[in-house]
Amino acid sequence: MHPDAQPGGGDASAEASSDHAVGPADAVADAADAVTDAADAGSAACQGAAVVDVCGCGCCGAPMSTVCYFPARGESAATIPDPRPPSCAAVGCSAGVRHLCCADPGPPAAGADAGSAGLCAWETPTNALRVGFTKAEGATCTTVMLIASGPLDAAPPTDPVPGWRFESGSRGACDGSGAPIPVIGALGSIFLNEPASGHVIVHLAVFFDAGSGVAASVRLDAADVAISMNTTGCTP
Repeated sequence: MHPDAQPGGGDASAEASSDHAVGPADAVADAADAVTDAADAGSAACQGAAVVDVCGCGCCGAPMSTVCYFPARGESAATIPDPRPPSCAAVGCSAGVRHLCCADPGPPAAGADAGSAGLCAWETPTNALRVGFTKAEGATCTTVMLIASGPLDAAPPTDPVPGWRFESGSRGACDGSGAPIPVIGALGSIFLNEPASGHVIVHLAVFFDAGSGVAASVRLDAADVAISMNTTGCTP
């Protein structure tokens, strides 16, 4: 990671970077704790949770994209916006968005986050800080990309990943064979271990649609992961 790259700052000037400086580790830890404290409520809320399709005046077939709603953040099927025009007479069908319940699986097992075996990270150099992670479980790999959305110490602690916005991801064969399953969201925390070291601490639950009606998840947990500068990804 570039020494002066900060969430929200990218490779901007020193003055701009100071405006987007990473907050103290305890502030980030507090944000992560706030999300973790809600994990039990989130898990319970996803039992029998509804799948919500938002289609406006109607979907043109099955919804074309899928996203998470997080009970751990106070979200439910009833809180999902579903705007519709006053009249659908002259309005065509919509691509549609499917909303799945994504439950925080809670903290990792003891010792599970001590190292980074099976997990790697990379940074894509752009105007904003973008960090990707790949976790290998046998022949199956889960990859997620996040982009910094602002300073961590100013991010609402109930954001899915405080200071970061989920951008994209997939789960499938590590060798690239077959069609991967899209990742639909992430929940947890990411922060720099030492701002100039190019290492991060990551605690994420990464969600995907396994076809059960409730999102399945994979944990990405490590106390120290080195970030490589590689625009095409990394190999655990």
